[in-house]
Amino acid sequence: MSALVRIPDEAKAKLDRLAQQTKQTRAALIVDALSALEERWFWKAFHQTYENIGQDPRSFDALRLERENEAGVLKDGLE
Repeated sequence: MSALVRIPDEAKAKLDRLAQQTKQTRAALIVDALSALEERWFWKAFHQTYENIGQDPRSFDALRLERENEAGVLKDGLE
């Protein structure tokens, strides 16, 4: 499946340059870039949520209790 997407000339030039440098297709570079962006947004949301938990005493206590309950579950000797 393909789709046409209009991008600024500067972005196309950058995409073409990267494709030539890496010997990848433009499509492969776009797929890689989207995956990297999705991962960056995931971790940004993860860290923001974790920060919010740290600022809420009830949420922080619930997280602490969950960790205490999970402590020792693996018994892999890495404690």
